[in-house]
Formats: sequence, structure tokens, C-alpha cells
Amino acid sequence: MNDTNESGSPRTPKRFGGKKVAIGFSLFLIGLFSILVVLFWSNRQPRGDVHGLIALSRDEVILMREGFEERGYLHLVREHASGGQAWSEALFGTEDDAALSLAGDTILVRAREARGHAEVHAFGTDGALRWRGGRAAQEAPDGNPVFADHPLYISEGGVVFVPHATAPIEVVGIALDGGEERFRAEIPAESLPEQRALALDGESLIVQAGESHFQISSSGEVTSAQAMRGESFADTVAQAGVTLRESVLYVVHEGASYTLTGETPIEFFAVVDNVIWCSSAEKLARWDLAQRGQRSGDLRLTDSGSTTD
Repeated sequence: MNDTNESGSPRTPKRFGGKKVAIGFSLFLIGLFSILVVLFWSNRQPRGDVHGLIALSRDEVILMREGFEERGYLHLVREHASGGQAWSEALFGTEDDAALSLAGDTILVRAREARGHAEVHAFGTDGALRWRGGRAAQEAPDGNPVFADHPLYISEGGVVFVPHATAPIEVVGIALDGGEERFRAEIPAESLPEQRALALDGESLIVQAGESHFQISSSGEVTSAQAMRGESFADTVAQAGVTLRESVLYVVHEGASYTLTGETPIEFFAVVDNVIWCSSAEKLARWDLAQRGQRSGDLRLTDSGSTTD
């Protein structure tokens, strides 16, 4: 290698100017800072145990997840099948058995406000809070009132029935669109002894209290009901040919039947467009019924004794 120039003089080593060095070092620091920020926020995304699940589409779900460092906080999360999260909203508190419902593009959450009162929070699928309401008028003997051990019921006309575990039983009616309170009704009974002692019959809520049956209309009128109509009061949970019983999913699809079990007990599931979403602890799985065997997520499933990876 020739270390002289054309005139025969020694070559002068090429040096970078101070300005170029400063710019390069600044770009390096900016890149490093950006990577650290991304890593920090990725670790801050709620990834704890799932306490509720509803499916938005074949590729997205709404989850109720435990958070990262805060104890006692649950987060409402919109999560993609890839594991990415579009948004998350922290709640002041929820019931021990937090319940999620989806009506159109409105997500309903049985939650608690800052002072601990049980009420319904309605969110849009974009994460925006739309309204809050449905708080019981009575105080429970041991403090703040609690929801009855039942989900929310939404009539065909868009009235949300909110049952409370008060004595006598209090049911609050709220308009799904806007959150306006429609009525407050009381059932002459001290408690709802059965886990599924309520059923929706079109525009009315049917309540079974002991040997008696009551009907609450969407305007709040309470009348006696001769017999239970509406939905079945089974102890199992079923959707679109999929039934969850004792932590096992029993599936019937296109004439075939099989079971799905998780590496840990399955707690929540939802079905949309031939896709089963299910969760166990902090893990989530997506199972495509149309292409049996195709799955994603970090929850390992076993199909009728045949393990899928």
C-alpha cells in the first residue's frame, strides 16, 4: 500500500472534524435513549393474570389484566393476537369477580369508583370512558354496597339491568346509549341464593328469589312471574357451540366434537367468527375453529389428547 501522495510526500491521516464527531455521538445517544424508552414502556404494559375476556374480532380481545407494579389495580386492555396492546386503562378497583360485557361498540365493566362504591363504567373500543352509573342507593351492612353475583343484562332495547346484593334486592336500569338512569326497582327478597337466579327475557329481567319469580320491565315495573322463561340457568357457560365446564372447553363444530384443556386451568373464553379465545392466569391462547390446530398465544393447549405447540 502506497503511503505517499502523487508528489511523493507522506499522506496526511484523514481526520473527522469535531462537528461531525459531535453529531455522530448525539445520534448514538438519541438511538440508545429511544431503545431504553421502548424497553421501559414494553415492560410497563399490563401482563398480569387475566380476570375477564371478551372478543372484539378474530384478532383482538378486550382483557381485564392485573398490572405491573401497582397492587390491587386491574387494567382494561385491548390486545392483539400478536401480543401487542393498543391501549390500557387503569381502574380504581373492580369486584373480586370482575365482569365484562360488550354491547355493540360499548364495553361495560363492573367496577368501583375512587371511594369504593360499586358502579358500571362504560368504555368505547378506543378506550375512552363514555359514562359511569348504576350505583346502589343502599349501604351494605359491612360498608359499601356490592354487585350481586351475576353479570350485567342488556335488553334488546338497550337498557342495562344492574343487580345489587342489597336487602331487599335492588336493580338499577341504565340507558346503554348515554348512561341515563331509567329506573330503580326493588325485589321483595333478602338475597339471590342461586348463582344464576336471573335471566333476560326480551325487554324484561326475570328474577328467581326462593320459590318466587319476578319480572322487571325496561321501565322498572315489577310484577310476579308464573314461571321462568328467558335463558337457561345452567351452571355451565356456553357460546356458539363451545362450553366451559370445570376448566375444560367442550367444542362442537361442523359435526365434530372435541375438548380443549390448558397447561393450567382455563378460566375465561370467548368465541367470535369461528375463533376461540381463552385464558389461564396471565396466559392467552387463540384457537381457529375453521382451521383446527392453528393457534397462537402463550397458553399451551391440548386437543382431545393431542398436544399442539
